[in-house]
Amino acid sequence: MSAPQATEPFDEVFAIGHPNGLRFTTTSGYVNAMLTTSDMPEQLRGMLSGTGTNWIQTDAVVSGGNSGGPLLNINGELVGINTLLFDRFAFAVGTEHITALLAADVGTATALPVPGADVIVSVPVARIKADFDRELLQLVEDSRSVDSKEGFERLVRQNNPAPIALKQCLEIARKHPHEPEATDALQASASILSVANGPLAVGRHYVDELFSLAADEPDVVPATERLVRSLFGLEYSREMERYLRAVIASAPDPQVQGIAGVVLAADMYGQDEDRFGKETRELAEDVSDRFGDVTFGGTTVQEYLEPLLKQGGLSVGSEAPDIVGKEISDEEFRLSDYRGKVVVLDFWADWCPHCRAMYGHERELVERLKDEPFALLGVNGDDPNRAQRVIAEGKVTWRSWIDGSDGPIAEQWQISSWPTVYVLDKEGRIRFEGIRGDDLDAAVESLLDDSGGLFSGDVIAAGSEWKYSSVEASAVRADWTSSEFDDSGWDTGSGPIGDSHEEVQTELPSVPAGLRPITTLFRRTFDAPASGLPGKLLVRAKFSDGIVVRLNSEEVFRSHLAADADLADSAFARATEREAEGIAFFVDSSLLKPSGNCIAVELHRCSGYSANAIFDLSMTSGLPQFGEELTMAGKRELCRTLAQAGDGYPDAESLLEQLQDDSSVPLRIEATLAAAMHELPYRETGYDSAEDQQRLAIQLISLGQDAQDVASRPGLSPDQYGRAVRSARAVHALRPVLESELRSAVPDASHALGVALYRSGRYKDAVQQLDESLGTAGQNPVDLAFLCMAHRALAHADESNEARERFDKLMQEPEWRYDRDAAAAQKELHQ
Repeated sequence: MSAPQATEPFDEVFAIGHPNGLRFTTTSGYVNAMLTTSDMPEQLRGMLSGTGTNWIQTDAVVSGGNSGGPLLNINGELVGINTLLFDRFAFAVGTEHITALLAADVGTATALPVPGADVIVSVPVARIKADFDRELLQLVEDSRSVDSKEGFERLVRQNNPAPIALKQCLEIARKHPHEPEATDALQASASILSVANGPLAVGRHYVDELFSLAADEPDVVPATERLVRSLFGLEYSREMERYLRAVIASAPDPQVQGIAGVVLAADMYGQDEDRFGKETRELAEDVSDRFGDVTFGGTTVQEYLEPLLKQGGLSVGSEAPDIVGKEISDEEFRLSDYRGKVVVLDFWADWCPHCRAMYGHERELVERLKDEPFALLGVNGDDPNRAQRVIAEGKVTWRSWIDGSDGPIAEQWQISSWPTVYVLDKEGRIRFEGIRGDDLDAAVESLLDDSGGLFSGDVIAAGSEWKYSSVEASAVRADWTSSEFDDSGWDTGSGPIGDSHEEVQTELPSVPAGLRPITTLFRRTFDAPASGLPGKLLVRAKFSDGIVVRLNSEEVFRSHLAADADLADSAFARATEREAEGIAFFVDSSLLKPSGNCIAVELHRCSGYSANAIFDLSMTSGLPQFGEELTMAGKRELCRTLAQAGDGYPDAESLLEQLQDDSSVPLRIEATLAAAMHELPYRETGYDSAEDQQRLAIQLISLGQDAQDVASRPGLSPDQYGRAVRSARAVHALRPVLESELRSAVPDASHALGVALYRSGRYKDAVQQLDESLGTAGQNPVDLAFLCMAHRALAHADESNEARERFDKLMQEPEWRYDRDAAAAQKELHQ
C-alpha cells in the first residue's frame, strides 16, 4: 500500500460503512483536526492504545456501521480506518498504523485489528473474537425461526459459540505467556462474557483459570488500563477478585491501580451484604484514600466511590441494626424494645458544644410527646463520670446508652461526628438523618401522623424531565437502572419525548428511515414523599411500540415485548408494532426508598423504519377521588384505567358502583365492563333498549376478539395474558345479559378464558374453566390440548393422559384434521 498524500485539516474526505446492513454507504465531510492519543480528552485516553497513535477527526459520519470502514481522500486514497463514532464527528486511525499491521505476518486472512476502544492487537485473538461475533450473529438469525422457549434453549446448547471462544483464548494465553496475546486473550474473554449472558453464559471457568494465571504471574498478563476497564460490570468471581487485588497491589501505574479498585468494588457490591460491610468497604476506603485523584469515567475515584461507601453504611431507607447496651444505672436495654414507636436516636456527648445546644429543645420534645408512641434515645460518647453528672443535673432526661469515646455502638453505626441524629419509623427503618430543630419536629410529627390520610399527588408528574439515550443495546451497562449510574452524558428533555408528532415536547434526533435505533433508554431519579404513601401507586404510560419499566432495578411492567426479550441482544428486543396509546398499571409503593429512587424504561421500536416512537410516564398516589369535579372524559379515563390496571386499588369497587349509576349509557357500559373484568359487582339491568343492548354487544365483541387473539399466541408477557384473562372473564360474565339474538354474535369467551388462564400460570383455574367450556360448548381439540397441558403442569398424570387421548381421537375427525387453530394447539402440545 503506497503512502497517500498527506492529510491536513479542511481536506475533503469520504467515509464508507455498512449501517444497519446497507452496503457501502458513503458520507462526505472534512478533516476537523489531526490528533494523537495524548491530545484526546482524558475520558477517552484510557480506552485507546499508546500515546503515539495518530487520529484523524472528521465530520464524515456513517452511523451504526462506520467503524472498521475506510476513510478516503479526494483522490480515492486510503488515509485511515474509521474507529470511534460519535453523533456528529468520528475518529479514524491513521494509515501508517495499518501499513505496519499489513507488513506483519498475519497468516490466513482475518479482520485486521486497529487501535481504538476495546482494541485487540493480537491477530490470533482478533480472529477468535471475529469468529465469535460472526457465529453469534448467525445464532441470532437462526433463533428467529424458533417458535418455543424449549426450541431456543436447544438451539443455544448446540450452537453456543461462547465456550469454544473462551477456551481458545485460554489456550493462547498458555502458549504465549509474557506476550501481548495473553493480555488480549483476557480482554477478549471479558468482552465475550459481557455479551454471552442468559443461556449463552457458559464457559466462565475458562476465564477464571485465566484470571488465576494472571494473578499468580502478573508479568504474564500485564495490567493495562483498557484491560482493567473491560472488566467493569463483569459478573463477580473469586478468581477475578484475586486478579484485581493483585493489580491494585503491584501494578506500576497508579492510574491502573485506582481503576482496578473501582472495578473490583463495583463488581463485589451487591454480592453479599455481610462481605460488603467488611471486605468491600475496607477495599473502597483504601482505594479512595490511595488513588482518590485518579479519574474514571469522567470523575475521580474518590467521587465515584463516595455514594457506594454511603450505601455500604447506614442510610435512609435501611433497617436500623439493633443496639444492645447499658445505661448509666447499669440496666441493659435494646433499641428493638421500642418497635412500634417513632424513635429519635441521638449520638451525643457533653464535650460537644453543638450537642449541649440541643439539650433544651430535646427536653421540650420529650415532654410534649410523652403521651405519643415516641421515644428519644441517646448514645453517649463521654466517660461514665461525665455522663452521670449531666444526667443527674437534669440536662438530659431521656435514656442513653453509655458508649464512651470510640465505643462499640458508635463503631457499629459508623459515627464520625457528634451530634449525629437518626429518626426511625415505627417499623425500625431509618427515615431521616442529620436533622435538628424545626426540621426534627416536622419529621417526627410526619411519622406519628399515620392516621391523617394518604399522600395525594404526583410522585412523577406527566411531562416531567427525563434523561434519555438511543444506544446500541450491547453497549448498555448492566447498572444503568440504578440510581447511582452516571447519566450526565445523556440527553435531557421533557415528556412526551419521541419522533415528530403534535404531542411531542422533546424530539428525538432525526435519523433516516431504516437507520433509527431500535432501543431508546429513559431514566429519572426521584425521592418518595416522606410519609403517607398508599400501598399501590398508579403509573400511566404513553408509548409505542414495546416497553419495559423497572423501578429500582426491579421489572414492574412489560408490554408488546416477549417475556424473555433481552436488552443485550437487540434482535430479541424488537417489539411487536402498536400505535401509541396510554396504558395504566399499579406498582407496590414498598418498592420505593425515601430517597434515591430510579425509574428506568426501555422503549423498543418494532424496526429501524418505525417513526412513531413516543414516551411519557407519570406516577401518582392513585386514582382521582370520585368526589372531585370530573369531566365526562375524566370519568371514562377512570373506567379505562381501572379496567387496564388490574387489581390493587382499594376504592375500585365503590368508584365503579357510582359510575354504573351515571346517566350516560356509554359510561355505564364501560364501568360495567371494568367491574366484570375484576369480578366486582356489576349492573345486569339498565340495558333494556335495543340501542343499549347493541352498544354493550359491540363492546363485548371487541373484548372477546382481543382476548382470543392474545390467548392464542404463545410467548407474550404475563401482563398481556393477564389482560386477556380479564377481558375474557368480562365477556363470559356479561354475555347472558344480552338478548338471545345478540348473544350469538358475541364470541364464546369461555375457551379464550381457559387458554389465557393456562398461559398466565393459573393452572388450577384453567382446568376448572376448560372443563366448564368443554361441558357447555362441546368437544373442542384446542380446549382439550390446553386441558392436557394444564393437568401436566399440575403433575396430574392420569387426567393429562385422558385429555390427550380425547384430543388425539378428536383430531382424527375430518372437521378438525385441517383446522388451523387445532393444528397450532397440537404443535404446542407436542413440544
